[in-house]
Amino acid sequence: MPIVVIMPVLLLILGAVIFLMVKLSSSIKIMLFGLHLSLVGGIMVIDPNSGLSGLGYFIILVGLVVSVIGADKK
Repeated sequence: MPIVVIMPVLLLILGAVIFLMVKLSSSIKIMLFGLHLSLVGGIMVIDPNSGLSGLGYFIILVGLVVSVIGADKK
């Protein structure tokens, strides 16, 4: 399946997860989730056998944004 089809589905799922976490979780849990996303994206980028054409970099960016959202939450 091409990445053009997979990307919107992943964005919707990720948006729903982030929205629910912001509404229901503490700021520490949100920041840890962002850190987890960044680490998973970094592993995907480093792995020479993954041919995801830049999806790992996108996951790292989303992880950093989620961490900032968690740090900003009061």
